[in-house]
Amino acid sequence: MHRIVYSSQLTRKMSAGEIERLVEVSRRNNLRDDVTGYLLHNELHCFQVLEGPGNVLVERYGKIARDSRHGDLRLMRSEPTAAREFVNCPMGVLTSEHLPTWC
Repeated sequence: MHRIVYSSQLTRKMSAGEIERLVEVSRRNNLRDDVTGYLLHNELHCFQVLEGPGNVLVERYGKIARDSRHGDLRLMRSEPTAAREFVNCPMGVLTSEHLPTWC
């Protein structure tokens, strides 16, 4: 089991519909590939944690790196893990609208 954490600046704003379609496809692919994780995003930035087989995550991150929607992609963490944090969660999503404002 492996975990990666990355952030990226999107190269353009994505509509709610585009995000919904992306999440739908990602959930289907993640279920097929035994990947779990969570995506935090707003219109221009995203932060994601992915968990699964190491070889699958290397391939998935490579695909993300080649995706023209991502710019300033930063791999923040890549490490083996004994257990998943997002069990039974093929693609959780949290948008900035759902976060509390502290200041």
